[in-house]
Amino acid sequence: MQLSGAKHNKDQTMRNARPTSVLSAFVRFSVMVIWTLPAHAGPNRAVHVDDRPVGATLTHLFLIRTITDNQESYDTRLTHQFLIKQDVQSGRVEKH
Repeated sequence: MQLSGAKHNKDQTMRNARPTSVLSAFVRFSVMVIWTLPAHAGPNRAVHVDDRPVGATLTHLFLIRTITDNQESYDTRLTHQFLIKQDVQSGRVEKH
């Protein structure tokens, strides 16, 4: 009789332990998933092109082209400036 009672208590203990182990496994899995997600702390990459006219002749238009790249960072910015000579009739562009 004691053996069946001991078995009954063991089964009862296993039933009570099961939800805790499932919850524990779920918490461990959730932490693992969150831990492995990539962190995106910076802004998306953005490149801006700005053309400012600085002069013109009958045949050409002269522009200062500024290209700004944020390099996916709040702290850095890469800027290039070019003198652009554009033919008015053909639209052909030369960079100097």
